[in-house]
Amino acid sequence: MTVGYASLTKSGTEWGEQAAVFFWRHAVVGRLPIVRWLHAVHNQGHGDAVHGARDKAAGVTAGVHDMFLPVTCPQYAGLYIELKKVKGGKGMSPEQKEFAAYCDQQRYAWREAKGYREAIAAILDYLKIAGYVSDPEQFAPERVAP
Repeated sequence: MTVGYASLTKSGTEWGEQAAVFFWRHAVVGRLPIVRWLHAVHNQGHGDAVHGARDKAAGVTAGVHDMFLPVTCPQYAGLYIELKKVKGGKGMSPEQKEFAAYCDQQRYAWREAKGYREAIAAILDYLKIAGYVSDPEQFAPERVAP
């Protein structure tokens, strides 16, 4: 089986959508090195109560958005992305909305994205604002092969 956007997102899960974003990052980092430090944020406990308590003790914080691009520009200190699955995804939780408001106060850009395509578009839009990309379309998922 070939790994690609379709195989990663086939399950319809947020995990698959996020994996597709990082699949894209891997595909474009040679031509767009500024995305190298795009990373996932471990932002909520997963699993049983013991692991949840351990995560919380280690600083995992509910509400923090799923991904962060640490690229500054005159307007913003970086970009956070809250990723939702394409079908059946709920909107942002109260904690995620609170974090978004905090981002606004601290000069961080943020976007809520339904699926990997919207997340990648948000990254490319941000990089255009920051002056790293003049033609975002050249880095669209359909145009890049890993």
